[in-house]
Amino acid sequence: MILVAVDAFVANAAAEYQVTLTNEGARVKISGDLLQGVPFPPLVNRSFTFASIPVFNVHMTGTNASSLSDSLNVALRNKSPSAAASEVSLDANSNGTRYQYVLSFLVQGISSTHSDVKSIDLSWRSFSFLEDVKSGNYTLNLVLPTYLGQRIAQISQFPQSSQGPLPHTRRWYWNEQLVDNEQVTAITANVELFNFTSLSEPLEKWTTTRDPAAQFVRYEAVTGFNLTYHDQVTEVDEIANFISNAIHKVRADVEVPWSTTVKGDTLTLESGFPWSIFVMTTAIVAGLGLLASTVLLERRFQRAQKDTKAKKSRR
Repeated sequence: MILVAVDAFVANAAAEYQVTLTNEGARVKISGDLLQGVPFPPLVNRSFTFASIPVFNVHMTGTNASSLSDSLNVALRNKSPSAAASEVSLDANSNGTRYQYVLSFLVQGISSTHSDVKSIDLSWRSFSFLEDVKSGNYTLNLVLPTYLGQRIAQISQFPQSSQGPLPHTRRWYWNEQLVDNEQVTAITANVELFNFTSLSEPLEKWTTTRDPAAQFVRYEAVTGFNLTYHDQVTEVDEIANFISNAIHKVRADVEVPWSTTVKGDTLTLESGFPWSIFVMTTAIVAGLGLLASTVLLERRFQRAQKDTKAKKSRR
């Protein structure tokens, strides 16, 4: 129940993967967050971070983004051989516990026209980098294993259960699936943030919503990861739940006109149709929404604690 509740909160705070198709090509903007210690009272008594991330603020564009552009082109062409990225930029920052990034670029070489029919290749959407992305001494892609991995490995050495005055039951979850603590280090060893391979599933298999009135069809999917450590402590007549988590969720929606043919990675439409109406985007942006939700939930948690203490004092 705790895991489901935490995942539901995170789903409502997912970041976004946005693509706008124009006559130039596909303009891409991906904004993501690596969050730690996401609270979810009253089911969880307290949430903790795994470890600190160095505080930095990085802006890569133009000539200082040349290595990033090269890596991105390799990643895109592994999925779509004719795709070419330009105007690449990356903004990344950390406040010590939370990491945020915005990756932007233009993709060309993804369309073809035959007679009156235009085909648009979206297979590149599920790209992943083959190596880390760095700016100076800062890691921008392998953030989880580089900065949090050592502490995660230490905690995973704790026994799954222990007795004593306060018995503990410890559980690990990876993407909402229970995993053995001995698997945690191997699972998280090479986790990338710039990895969207799960979006490779054919568009027809994404969650589909049809809107006859607006003449649009929406395809929705979520990518990313969720690592959660749950420590349950049993007292005489109470159970306390403590979690540590590291969460990176990105939601993508593909909206296409009603008459568009969608098959696998390809969109097919009449060549005279304006590309500018195409948008792959999300309904929720993480930043302010997550902050507001976190503050609200923390206040509720504090009130719940005060109420509990008041009840115990009256006893």
